[in-house]
Amino acid sequence: MDVIGGAVGSLSNETSELLVNTPTSFNQPAGKAAAVLQVTAFNGLLQLGKEFTSDPVSPGGTVNLKFTVTNKSRSDSATAITFTDDLAATLAGLVVAAEVSNTCAGSTMC
Repeated sequence: MDVIGGAVGSLSNETSELLVNTPTSFNQPAGKAAAVLQVTAFNGLLQLGKEFTSDPVSPGGTVNLKFTVTNKSRSDSATAITFTDDLAATLAGLVVAAEVSNTCAGSTMC
């Protein structure tokens, strides 16, 4: 079941008194059920993840990165996706040995 929050923040829900039936009693009070749904802002349907797959790496060694794009929409296709990663801003002295472009080429799995 999908639960969709109508607003950002904590949304509380509490039932009325629950009743329980046992072999010796009928409609006995059993307390209330309650839950809090924490809704956060979501600015888009695409999620981008970055992972260093060769870790640890010796000084001067080569590190591999894995980028994962996840489409959170159940009804919309994700096409023509591009992104840029400024590796020099991430780690000082990092040098790009090769650039890869669109290794998925239309595939849903890479």
